[in-house]
Amino acid sequence: MNKRVTLKSIAAHCGLSDRTVSEILNRKGKRYAKDTVARVDAAAQELGYLPNAQARAVANGRLNTIGLVVGHVQRDRSRVPAGTLHPDLLSGLTDAARAAGQQLVVGDLDEVAQASATPSFLQERQVDGIVLNAHLALPEPVLEALQRYRIPVVRINAASETDCVRVDDVQVGRLAVEHLLSQGHRRLAFVAKQLGEVDAHVSVADRLRGAQGAARAAGVSLKITDPDLLDQVDGVLEVAAAWRRDPERPDGLVMYDGDGALALTAALAMQGLHYQADYAMVLLGTGARWHWPRIAAVSLPWYEIGRQAIAMVLARGAGAGAQACVRVPGELRAFSEEQV
Repeated sequence: MNKRVTLKSIAAHCGLSDRTVSEILNRKGKRYAKDTVARVDAAAQELGYLPNAQARAVANGRLNTIGLVVGHVQRDRSRVPAGTLHPDLLSGLTDAARAAGQQLVVGDLDEVAQASATPSFLQERQVDGIVLNAHLALPEPVLEALQRYRIPVVRINAASETDCVRVDDVQVGRLAVEHLLSQGHRRLAFVAKQLGEVDAHVSVADRLRGAQGAARAAGVSLKITDPDLLDQVDGVLEVAAAWRRDPERPDGLVMYDGDGALALTAALAMQGLHYQADYAMVLLGTGARWHWPRIAAVSLPWYEIGRQAIAMVLARGAGAGAQACVRVPGELRAFSEEQV
């Protein structure tokens, strides 16, 4: 095993004191001649010097590390995410952390976590702040660790009015309806099987509220499709068959998620009703655009949410008080007939 390169070995290599080398590499203290600084930097690179992160943390009281906690819940014997870890969200988090000189570590958390299941970086106080990507309540062992070490926490996409960054879901629902109205559609429906879930994410109700507000302002009705029917294949087929028989069936759909859109579109096609020819659709999120590159969708601002979450947790760690929840708007991604 190669011997670790220390400040002492660099000092001996350069013929300087340990203190001088330490101050130059840590960019603090006295001002040294440019050639001396260059000589120390070159020696550190040549010898393969790696700073001791633990020693720096002791010296300045900061670890320069942010913990990302990803939550899970139990559903029908399955362990499912309690938050969205979209690739763009992860990119926003990592890019912002890197730009601020921070590293991002990831831990897992269950809604009923025991002390032994608490992420190690919480048990051992190895982070300066936490970004919590889950809408579940924090288990007692986690709360105790956060309070004991006074670690600031910022939630992503949770129902909180402080220390939170989330999608402006009311705006997302409103934007979808306004687009359908601009295309001449007046018989609208909101389709979300999640409306029937007891612990549905707050975004479901907020997007519905935004959609209803836009429809009401335009003087048109917005039907809510029975969520219990949307949770099973026979139910989706029943919805499609009922719409086929109804002369006042919806001609503009607001779809909460891409999977539901795929299922309902297939069922409607079996009834002879086809997308674009018989109805329009707006997806709340862009996941299903992999299947339908020409479908209109409201793009959710995951990258910006990640970036702002890092900024908020750093501000809290620097001593700022509780921050008001930041709601980031979505963006309509429509299409033209010329697009593929």
